[in-house]
Amino acid sequence: MKILLKLILSLFLFFGFITGFVYGGFSDFFTDESVDNPYKDKGYNLSGGLKEVKDTVDLIETDRRFSEYIQDVVKYLLGFVTVIAIIYMIYGGFTMMISAGDEEKVKKTKNIIIYVIIGIFVIWIANSIVLWLFEVFEKS
Repeated sequence: MKILLKLILSLFLFFGFITGFVYGGFSDFFTDESVDNPYKDKGYNLSGGLKEVKDTVDLIETDRRFSEYIQDVVKYLLGFVTVIAIIYMIYGGFTMMISAGDEEKVKKTKNIIIYVIIGIFVIWIANSIVLWLFEVFEKS
């Protein structure tokens, strides 16, 4: 039954995807004669859109130093670790709720929550230290 349901759902999605392109006017996207193009009056077409994308890409900084890339990586990693810590905190809360009063599980969950709080505090301090070091090295 599950295989039949998966097959029907897959066929439905496949044919829905195909007909969406055919009946949705996908072929008119590449021509300027499209009646449904709301941007036609403003002079937008495929080449105009590509020009706007190129102009936007040209604004991207390409003369950055290696240290700036390292700063970005460190900032993203610290943010990612903070998100993982918050997810682990939520996990600790759920395990406390489903512990059903078992003292060993409650003690383990309390330790998880305490360690996560300490970890988040360490992450925030590390972030401050890293930002301070970046400022010090940038000035020198």
